[in-house]
Amino acid sequence: MKKMMATLLSSLMVLSMLSACSSDTASTTTTTESTTTTTTTTEVAEETVENSDGTVPQPEGYPSKEITFIAPADAGSDADTNVRTISDHIDLGGADIVVQNISGATQTIGIASGAAAAADGYTIVSLVPAGNWIQPHLIDLTYDPDSFTCVANLFDDATQVFFVREDSEIQTAEEFIQALIDGQTFKYATPNNGSVPHIMSLDMMDQLGATGTTHVAYNGAAEAVTALLSGEVDFAIAAYGVFQENVNAGQVRAICASFDDGIVEGNVPGIAFLDEFGLEGLELYAGFTILAVPAGTPDDIVAWLRQEFETYLSESDVWLDYLDAIGRVRENIYVGDELDQANRDIFDAYGSIIDTYW
Repeated sequence: MKKMMATLLSSLMVLSMLSACSSDTASTTTTTESTTTTTTTTEVAEETVENSDGTVPQPEGYPSKEITFIAPADAGSDADTNVRTISDHIDLGGADIVVQNISGATQTIGIASGAAAAADGYTIVSLVPAGNWIQPHLIDLTYDPDSFTCVANLFDDATQVFFVREDSEIQTAEEFIQALIDGQTFKYATPNNGSVPHIMSLDMMDQLGATGTTHVAYNGAAEAVTALLSGEVDFAIAAYGVFQENVNAGQVRAICASFDDGIVEGNVPGIAFLDEFGLEGLELYAGFTILAVPAGTPDDIVAWLRQEFETYLSESDVWLDYLDAIGRVRENIYVGDELDQANRDIFDAYGSIIDTYW
């Protein structure tokens, strides 16, 4: 992940020299809503009171009521399952934990709701890449990374994978790339408009000079899966976990991936990566999920939450088994104030990418 971040930032100078994308792709869109919030910025104190054993003490009187986790997507989605795998098992001072699904407008309604919540440690929101880093550059939203203080980084980056139905005439990555170059007509799906795989596909098609593709953005991963299985589209782009069950069931095949994340090849031995075909910079289009509290949350609460989440995420057999099942790892992640800074830096980097390709 940190290697990806260094690559992403160093590529901005190159991106700024590129011309804007003139892709012929077409997308379905969803109605977007924005929520007005008052944003304040806070820095967590550099020195935190510690117990004699080096641990952060539980803040006095906290928690004293229910804690709400906001998942900015529908129940059953990846964003929801990630949150529930934590909320169902973590102990945050004995508090009851509830998950509130606030979906819509490519995750922005839920994230905006989290930004507008009281900064008291009782609302924790899941910041997923599209709603966190991309959508604020595309539509009028009042939140940005300074609206939040990050408390946990769930897992490393994941590559974007290209899937076709098992009965597709496309058998290899070589055939797929050549068909795109030749202008063959394809419809393809991504979960949501302005998502990480959507933005990545604009860059990819531009580099290949592919003129025969039509992009269709579906409302979430489940609809994109259905679209591919039903034949509405010819291929789909998403993280491997989105189609993992369908691959295991023999319904779809993964034919190539945007970059080598060190994980996907374990699931699909011998899978081709797009840099093998001369495509450059696609490792930029990865993302990781963050748990955050509204900016202004007291420093002692932030420090304790960071400690409790990191303990759970690094030691819980439930969470580690879950990561195994979805093909993710936690090996090279940002923590603490470094995570806040990375969140801001990646947000700015995506802004430059979108200026080039949107």
